[in-house]
Amino acid sequence: MSDLPPVLVFPHLAKTGGTTLLYHFRKHLGDEAICSVGPHNRMQQVLNGQTLFEDMTAEDFAPIRLMQGHGVDDAAVAMLAKHRDIILVTVLRASVPLARSRFNHRTKELGKIATTAKNDGTLSVEAFLKRHGKNPQARALKSAFSGLITTDRNNMDAKTRSLLKKFDHVLTTEQLDAQCVPIFDLLGLPPKMERRRVAEDKVDLALSDEEIYDNHPVDNAIHAAANQVSPDPSGHHNPFGFDRAGRDAAFARLSVDLDTYRARSYQKLAAHISERLMAEAALASMDAGIAKLGAPDMFARILSRTWAKQKAQLSTTQLERSEVNQQRWAKNRTAPRHRGLFQRS
Repeated sequence: MSDLPPVLVFPHLAKTGGTTLLYHFRKHLGDEAICSVGPHNRMQQVLNGQTLFEDMTAEDFAPIRLMQGHGVDDAAVAMLAKHRDIILVTVLRASVPLARSRFNHRTKELGKIATTAKNDGTLSVEAFLKRHGKNPQARALKSAFSGLITTDRNNMDAKTRSLLKKFDHVLTTEQLDAQCVPIFDLLGLPPKMERRRVAEDKVDLALSDEEIYDNHPVDNAIHAAANQVSPDPSGHHNPFGFDRAGRDAAFARLSVDLDTYRARSYQKLAAHISERLMAEAALASMDAGIAKLGAPDMFARILSRTWAKQKAQLSTTQLERSEVNQQRWAKNRTAPRHRGLFQRS
């Protein structure tokens, strides 16, 4: 496949301990070895003149050892797998602490940004449950990796187990230190991780543990299966049975057209930039020739259209914040840039 070392591919499910894992990689591999495919990082890449994943050349990707983020999906991995060997990893978390952590995080995040007409800075339990839904981990995996499903059984549990068989490692937050040992050994990294983002002053989710647990039967089942330390003789940690041949066949079936992938990725990026009230700053970055995009005209059209629709829903305060964001970007872009843009995904 390639004389270069394999790329560890880590689709990050929110609040499962991914920030701790990412910090360990950043600390010991360096930012230059990490490609982040998540909405926050991609926005920063546009603003700061860094190349997006879909616009990277083989030369750009040569030093990369890790691709990670909330935006990693089967299409991105299939594109990468044409040129580099991969190690596919994900982390699951018990449903009760996951729900409580996500509610706490989302509530505090909304209180800080309150950016859109649909967001007044508060989050009710009902609104959270609608957003969080049933079996959020299984649903997220199925949404991002539907191309890896190779079962005819039409139920969530069977489909999730089918796609998880295509992962080299299926880990859990609770056993992360012990389960990561084979991965760290392979990459030549120290085995001890430093915990990051331990939340304090948590906002309580007013539901009992039993109510939360009973709402996520598939997530509970796949987590229970993965929540053990038992790598197979080949060093993989996948209690569902790692199916390399099945993964190779699935990737071979995926028809990934770069232009189609780029258009879809640009649309998601434009939506995130607009929601965060950074569209005017991003458009200024493009006008100044700072943003590095493979199809700048396409992105400019998509972002302009998305921002115009979003802008019509905003309050005067939110419009003023957008203007302030652009001014801050203009002021900061002449300052020395740090390379630590891979802290969030």
